[in-house]
Amino acid sequence: FLVLAGSLVDAPPGRGGWVIGLALALVVARLVGKVAGAAMPTFAGARETLARREALALLPQGGIPLAMAASFAHAYPGPSAQVAVAAVVVAVVASDLLGMSVSALALRGRP
Repeated sequence: FLVLAGSLVDAPPGRGGWVIGLALALVVARLVGKVAGAAMPTFAGARETLARREALALLPQGGIPLAMAASFAHAYPGPSAQVAVAAVVVAVVASDLLGMSVSALALRGRP
């Protein structure tokens, strides 16, 4: 699925900085949201280390963001859509590569 999504990447020249910046912002915002969401059970009495491990295990993304980006590019063609699709593809690849090792650590019980 990532190969198909990678074939959609056609970022305009000179906008590589935007793509990397948006991808980094997407990964960081998603990680902050997952950590904040996983911390909610601590208010109900769950152990804090369990909440941290759950947040780390939720880091990898699936194909839904890629499908949404492709749909966005189809609905609103143009340079902005190309940058958005490229940023989403880079963010998904980065979070999936990072997420595999982080999820393995979370499942082993090392926060």
